[in-house]
Amino acid sequence: MADKQDISPRAVLPRESLRQLVILLPTNQRAIQKIHGIARKRLERYGNDIEVMIREYCEANQISLDGFADEGRSQRGDCSSTKQVTITMFEAGKTTAQIAQERGLQVSTIYGHLAHFVEENELDVQRIMEQSKVDEIAEFFSANPAALLGEAKTHFGSKYEYGELRLALSHVRSGQS
Repeated sequence: MADKQDISPRAVLPRESLRQLVILLPTNQRAIQKIHGIARKRLERYGNDIEVMIREYCEANQISLDGFADEGRSQRGDCSSTKQVTITMFEAGKTTAQIAQERGLQVSTIYGHLAHFVEENELDVQRIMEQSKVDEIAEFFSANPAALLGEAKTHFGSKYEYGELRLALSHVRSGQS
């Protein structure tokens, strides 16, 4: 869309709006409009295209749209249906790699879903990764409270994956560290 209009991608949608679209997978105009950064004008310009893209993505990845409420969320608190599927599979004993493979998603996406539950104090981070790793990463984020994941990745290099960094940051944000 940005290329067609010869504008920057951020002029179409801010990065945070894109992030929320990917996490929440809103499947109708009303739900899309609730995404931060998508006001009436953006919804009029891009809403139909966004809705079609999300529906096609869900269909291609066998993500059921039946469980999506009008706001693009499930009944479990502030959690999207796709995150609910992930936590259900995890609680059934599947590994992050197994969940990703079965759902056709990236392992980092699965980590992101689980990080949501860690931050909401609904999942103990130790069920996913070793406490020593959590402690080391949490120490970095505690010493650098404004740091982003990219900065942590630069600091640790290849020692930790983004998913592990996200989990530990969610643990810090949960107030448990």
